[in-house]
Amino acid sequence: MKIVHLITGLEVGGAEFMLLNLIKQLKIQSVENTVISMTSVGHLGQEIRSLGVTVEALNMPRGRIRLSALLKLLKILREIKPDILQTWLYHSDLLGGLTRLAGSRVPVIWGIHHSTEALHLLKPTTRLVVQLNRFLAFLSPRFIICCSDIVYRTHRAMGYPKRKMKLIPNGIDPDCFKPDPGVYISLRKQLGVTRETILIGHSGRFVPEKAHDIFIQSAGLIAQHHPDIHFVMVGNSIDLENSALLGSIRALYLEDKIHLMGQISRLDLLLPGLDIFVSSSLDEALPLTVIEAMACQIPCVVTDVGDQGQLVGDSGIIVPPGSEKALAEGCLHLLSMSSKQREDLGLAARAKILKSYTLERTATEYLQVYREVIP
Repeated sequence: MKIVHLITGLEVGGAEFMLLNLIKQLKIQSVENTVISMTSVGHLGQEIRSLGVTVEALNMPRGRIRLSALLKLLKILREIKPDILQTWLYHSDLLGGLTRLAGSRVPVIWGIHHSTEALHLLKPTTRLVVQLNRFLAFLSPRFIICCSDIVYRTHRAMGYPKRKMKLIPNGIDPDCFKPDPGVYISLRKQLGVTRETILIGHSGRFVPEKAHDIFIQSAGLIAQHHPDIHFVMVGNSIDLENSALLGSIRALYLEDKIHLMGQISRLDLLLPGLDIFVSSSLDEALPLTVIEAMACQIPCVVTDVGDQGQLVGDSGIIVPPGSEKALAEGCLHLLSMSSKQREDLGLAARAKILKSYTLERTATEYLQVYREVIP
């Protein structure tokens, strides 16, 4: 089986990591993969290449669809002759869909990894692509894979064709993301804090929907009750060069409490070191970072957006989005518990991931869809 994967870009992100991990599983099943980035090869593109997978780039400006890129993509498809073109994210869904209108006979399967609950948070060009795809969905893709229940429901509500839509939740490798006392110790040593220091973590690229300011404000409220707690923030542009982020932190005098660690590609070397993981997002589908934290037996405090509440359930705390007070109260509630009670929540969280959100299960369901397409 030959699969060409078309994705908007290959910088670090949830869908991009899902592609990387899916390819690892598909290779075990003797699937031949090729990856095409609409923009550049990026950090994850190099990692995919290290697996022996061909990665090509169309070098398009981000957010724009060009005729030259479509022609180049059609040429690649003619040369490779794949069984399926699997697309990831809205812009690659659009470009992949256009290959069918341009005469390609390669079946296209779309991948949608964003809900439409908060379309106003997207760029205007992305909102336009979402609307164009709503009509193209009836013409081009054979199937449309949705990574979460909220993605499925919101796109159905927009008018995407139900008969084509498949729900395949994201999954992670529980052998990679698991409790690790060594990471717990090494992370505190790296940060220069004591072994007894409680760490609360947050992960997400610096975009409005991740609500970094809400997390920082909640950290200020938590610090008023627990001045010895430290906070760890990771993600693209979450570093000392981000003046807006630093300004929010300094305004609350939290420079010594919040550690900005930038982009980290190996979250399995950080998450097991946390005591609590927080998602302050205003919009989500099914975030890998929350799944990964739960697999590491870390109790989570998450906003009730997307599938986060359904995912965490009674293994953590669910709060309304957009409220630093609610987020802080959720963390304070966990902190009021005994270590044993938090440990029990962590055990319940990992058990839930092992039951329903493993990468092996996700890959199996992708293969089932592929086999529906290939005669």
